[in-house]
Amino acid sequence: MNSENIPCPACAGGSFDQLIDFGRVPRSGVFLSRPDEGFSTIHLSFEYCTRCALLRQRAQDESSHDYTHVARSTTRQLPAYAFHLADSIRLQGIDPGRLIVEVGANDGAFMDLLVKVGFTNVVGIEPSHACAKASIEKGHRIEITHLDEQVAATLRERYGGASAVICRHTLEHVPDPAGFLAAMKNLLSAGGLLFIEVPNAQAILHDFRGHELWDEHLHILTPENLASLVRRAGFNVTNTLVWPHCGTTNILLWARLGDQPSGNADFTTAPPNDLDLCRQFERRWHSFRNKLAGSLQASPKPIAAIGASHPQSNYLLFTGLGDQVACLVDDDPAKAGHYVPIPQPAPVVSTSQLLEGSPPATVIRTAFGYEDWMDSMLAPFVTRNVRIVRPYETTFLISL
Repeated sequence: MNSENIPCPACAGGSFDQLIDFGRVPRSGVFLSRPDEGFSTIHLSFEYCTRCALLRQRAQDESSHDYTHVARSTTRQLPAYAFHLADSIRLQGIDPGRLIVEVGANDGAFMDLLVKVGFTNVVGIEPSHACAKASIEKGHRIEITHLDEQVAATLRERYGGASAVICRHTLEHVPDPAGFLAAMKNLLSAGGLLFIEVPNAQAILHDFRGHELWDEHLHILTPENLASLVRRAGFNVTNTLVWPHCGTTNILLWARLGDQPSGNADFTTAPPNDLDLCRQFERRWHSFRNKLAGSLQASPKPIAAIGASHPQSNYLLFTGLGDQVACLVDDDPAKAGHYVPIPQPAPVVSTSQLLEGSPPATVIRTAFGYEDWMDSMLAPFVTRNVRIVRPYETTFLISL
């Protein structure tokens, strides 16, 4: 789907400019069994709404919308505040026996917390067969499907209206966020509670974290344009928070189903600095990339990077450093022993394998948000004259 001529879902603005074009890159989340195995690529570019600073992919590949066969569990990514989020639903006055629906339930980790705080009538919606199976094996009720308005109508007939709908890190993955909100609205009873958690685009813009521009994120929102999007869907926003997690920030939003007609909400103009940072992002990134590449070119080899998930592959691809990296270090058994295209396939080794072999001459601390783990891993290298590089060293950051 080409986003050209599609109005902004948050403010209905029709003007978008280029944020950055990364060109053709390997799809993230790919783990190869051998270095000569083929892999798919995507032309990855992002644009921004010149009115509200919503970020979106310029050309959205239809295959990226289907999570039926994606087996990625997110239990390990649950934020430290997850239990308090589940408890916040209870504190909103939702009776423990009333229906709670989680959209994008993954393997049921957040549903586990909802049950722990006392909810007894919880249903999850999850398109991934593998994740849904893991959740069902825990005893959860799961509808294995992608949510749309037709599915919402069917589920409402089956279960009745929900007192609360929870949507964590799912809205940013859908091609039509307004339609997705309409479907969640149809799941709710009058006055029902909606909770949304999404990545904060301001972490990309203000903190200059380009690796957060993920190919699976089709729309990336700020607190202001998320609130506008939700109000346009007919909700009354009651609270919005920005909370840190793993070196970035998430937006937490609570809203109630109101009597406001969809599409008639007033729009709050984006902070001017957000738009300034959008306009300058590509220039800043290329300046940063060039200075970082020059520094790493002179670094002793071989070079290792820590972590083998999409933030690491994004960073190495978007900075052009992937060609210089000999291996990635990750202790997840599902990743170690495989290869990640960055763009050439690089092996993933465990910490123990790294320590047992010849030490790298340079290590890039790319396990974003896991500082303690990196400190512990790198401690044995302190006395070996290994150069340790922070991925966004302040000497490389380019100001406006």
